[in-house]
Parts: sequence; structure tokens; C-alpha cells
Amino acid sequence: MRQFVKWAAILATVAAGWTVIAPAIWQPNHTQALTNVLLGEFAALVLGHTAYRLTSGTDPSMSAALGGALLGLVIALSPIVFGLVFGLTTSNMVCGGLVAVAGIASAVVARVQPVSRQAQRTGGDRSEVA
Repeated sequence: MRQFVKWAAILATVAAGWTVIAPAIWQPNHTQALTNVLLGEFAALVLGHTAYRLTSGTDPSMSAALGGALLGLVIALSPIVFGLVFGLTTSNMVCGGLVAVAGIASAVVARVQPVSRQAQRTGGDRSEVA
């Protein structure tokens, strides 16, 4: 499950990056463009951090995972609040949903499947061999 969530976090990081550059293509109003840039940037940072921690064999941060989920929900719902723009609305809802799902999945991994202390010291998620 950790591998799946790692790849989901990497994909969600790319999707969050897309939300940053998408306003340049569809030309929404200033408020929507600023929302996309700021929230997309923060979501990319948070999910990139989560993907890094999963790749290095340590537990993802619960606060970063939940923050990513919250940012994803706000990105997905922002076109409804700030006005629908053809193309950008679909892009925001899909990318925001992906970011939210990756954040929730990372929080589940952080809570349910913690890495052992030995694996954290050696830098990987390895099972101990007797």
C-alpha cells in the first residue's frame, strides 16, 4: 500500500503543479488565478514532501497529509465559488480531487502502517531478517 500511495502522491504533486500553470491557458478572473497559483503551489510542496518521506522509508507527516487533503478540496471547490471557466473548472475539480485523495491516503498510511524505528534508522522500509 505504501508504494501505491507513494506513486499517488507523486502524481498528485504533478497535478498540483498543473493547477499552478492552468490559469495561463484559460484566463480566469484574477481571484481564481491567484487561488490556483497559491493553493496549487502549497499542495505541490506538501505532497512532494509526503512523496519524499514515503520514498525514503519514513512515515509521512500526518499534518502534511491532512493539509494536502484540505488544499485539494479547496482547489476542487474553488471554481464553484469564484465562477466557472470552461476547461479550468474540469481541470481544478479533477486535479483537486486527486490531491485530496492522495492526501487522505497518505494520512491513512501514516496512521495505519507506521514504519518501524529500525527501518527509519537504516533509511528504508525493510522487514527484519532473522
